[in-house]
Amino acid sequence: MNPKTLCARLLLATSALALAACGTKEGRIDSGLKKGADFVQAADWDKANVEVRNVLQIDPKNARAYLIAAQVSEGQKELPRAYAQYGKALELQPELLDAKLGQARLLLLTGDTARAQTLVKEALAVDARHPMARTLQAALLVRADKQNEALALAKDIAAAGGPLLADTSLLLAGLHANAREWAQAAAVIDQALKQEPRHLGLLQAAVELVASNPQDTQLANMAADFFKRAVAQSPKNTELWLSWARYHLSRKESDAAEKVLRDAVQAQPEDGKRRLALADLLQNTRGVAAAEKQLQDSIKDRPRDMSLRFGLVNLYRGANRVDDAQKVLQEIIALKEDTPSTINARTQLAGDRLASGKTEEAGALLAEVLQANPRDNAALLLRGRMHLTAGAPRDAVQDFRGVLRDQPTSPQVLQLLARAYRAAGEPQLARDALTEAARAAPTDARLRALLVADMADAKDFKGARAELDAAIQALPDAPALYELKAQMAMSQKDTALAWSSLEQLKARQPKQALAYVRLGQLHTGLKKYDLALKEYDAGMAAAPGDAAPYVAAVTLLTSVGRHEEAMARIQARSKAEPGNVLHQQLTGEVGLARRDWAGAQGAFRAVIAALPSEPTAYLRLARSLAQQGDATAALATLTDGERAAPQDRSLPLARAELLARLNRHDDAIALYETLNTRFPDDDVITNNLAYLLAEVKRDPKSTERALQLAARFAKSSNPGHLDSLGWIHYQLGQYDKAVPLLEKAVALAPTPLLQLHLGQALVKGGDAPRGKVLIRKAIDSKAELPRLDEARDLLARG
Repeated sequence: MNPKTLCARLLLATSALALAACGTKEGRIDSGLKKGADFVQAADWDKANVEVRNVLQIDPKNARAYLIAAQVSEGQKELPRAYAQYGKALELQPELLDAKLGQARLLLLTGDTARAQTLVKEALAVDARHPMARTLQAALLVRADKQNEALALAKDIAAAGGPLLADTSLLLAGLHANAREWAQAAAVIDQALKQEPRHLGLLQAAVELVASNPQDTQLANMAADFFKRAVAQSPKNTELWLSWARYHLSRKESDAAEKVLRDAVQAQPEDGKRRLALADLLQNTRGVAAAEKQLQDSIKDRPRDMSLRFGLVNLYRGANRVDDAQKVLQEIIALKEDTPSTINARTQLAGDRLASGKTEEAGALLAEVLQANPRDNAALLLRGRMHLTAGAPRDAVQDFRGVLRDQPTSPQVLQLLARAYRAAGEPQLARDALTEAARAAPTDARLRALLVADMADAKDFKGARAELDAAIQALPDAPALYELKAQMAMSQKDTALAWSSLEQLKARQPKQALAYVRLGQLHTGLKKYDLALKEYDAGMAAAPGDAAPYVAAVTLLTSVGRHEEAMARIQARSKAEPGNVLHQQLTGEVGLARRDWAGAQGAFRAVIAALPSEPTAYLRLARSLAQQGDATAALATLTDGERAAPQDRSLPLARAELLARLNRHDDAIALYETLNTRFPDDDVITNNLAYLLAEVKRDPKSTERALQLAARFAKSSNPGHLDSLGWIHYQLGQYDKAVPLLEKAVALAPTPLLQLHLGQALVKGGDAPRGKVLIRKAIDSKAELPRLDEARDLLARG
């Protein structure tokens, strides 16, 4: 027989046997489990899910299928589901250590180190050399701030021989990174990738490592290879492409970043997020016109992708082209092709109408939205705000409670609901809403902090302290709670409690800079400057990679006139970090304090050259120019900044404030109106606009508009906002409404301007003796005050 024929027959027989094996129940299960595990390693969660579902249809009690399902859920960040699936796998197969350790890993991620430790110990009791159990043991040591022990254990695991787990490599690389040993961290990951070149977790870690150190030459040589391998392995992972582009931007390689994003779009043209990222890049590097063209071309290419049209809306809003933005919104509505997008467009238009004072049009648009979907959260939230402004807090409560059904732990919605309850005269219901939310989500530090703040506002300091202590006990690693405790203590002038709270935080997180910085600020407030500097220096030693203590020390020295010491610190640090523009920024601040205009302006211009889209340098340069007396150059600088950072609100806000100081009131009001349309929730913008309308325009229409804007400050604890609303009532002759607001403002901040306003309101309201005392006090302060002639006329009256 021909040997080739025999060989062919043997191959056919082998194939037939393989097909027969795959065709059996056990073969299909084994095949599905293997494919599922491979897809998990490649982070292809959808395909892994399909394989798992197929296996569970054949064998609903397959423990390994539940194990893979848990890994998929974990990869998709659905941690509660993953924990339950690991539990199901253990229920079916108690000896399945991978499932037990999966649960331990999740507990470690959520901060439940005690339960994680128990599971790891149980696993090690079964297999003392289990690599994953030992890796998690090392991770537990990290959480206990035993970095050296963790590193030693990780190295021991690596030295044990045989293939190294990806998780062990990631831990070892992370420990090297924590010690700022970047080359060693990269070497660990590179070695691990030689074993598992398609492991997405390792590739993502490699990408994060090089992206966090863009100026490291050694890492830069490895970066391109890491990124290329990562996107080749997971081309649908948009975040990897964006990380690659951000890496190039951090190295000021804008052309390379643009090429990456164009390649990303070409690789997956249906992904609108990639197209939007490209438009954002073009806006920041080439200007609004280039971004606009890119978005318009994308819309022509994919006319049914509404995210692109909304991207164009946001571009126009950022460029202060509100009319163009509204035109696109109306086009989306007219298309009627995508109901959610149509609703979103109507809601946004309603917000624009409301911000410009067209409440009837806003109400009509919201009515259309809520008729189509009575539970539309954005529309309910906006209508609730309208009700609050219009003085209908009970209607606002209904709307906010409607939103809360879908967002039961949203801090924003809860704050609004509490505010509405208080406006309706039901402060206990406000407290109950916050309490209920905090109890429903006891691990959400933000909600616990909201509840504490509400108690403190109501002067229930004993209850606030008790709630805060309970929250800290439940969430010992939540720094915001310790900060809040210190702030509350300082508000009661309890310096000892504030200090002990921050020391408690320091003991909990000795390698984090936050506690040192807050303690330094506490000492600064008490004018104990040397103690403050001691804390800042300790913070720099504890967290050398965190610039906050360094900045705080330089800022303190600058503020107390110790300029030479501040510059000495800057020069010493800049030698170690020659490419860091932070040092130029701080040099500019010292120049401002010294009134060294040339030095300050040179430093800030150097920052702008290095970081052209960073707003702070434009703001500080403009301030320097204005203080030097060159208002024209200051305004031009702010305008340049707005072009470079069109999404930033601080730059146009600073320009509006400067225009007002220059008495260019019409220009200031026009700019504030534009800003109020873009940022209707910004209290500073709303307050400044309302005050200018009432104080400068003063005609009935403008004053009524000011009242409509400022009405939301009725329950405010901000003295400036209370003063604005009270003064508007004064302008309208509503002295009975003006006096209580102005009294509260003066109680919070007894400044000459606020005393003058209260004095005038009291005189006009019939309490001339008390009012005249306040007017004289304000005038005698020699402060620069507006409209003093009117005040003197009131004094002269009998």
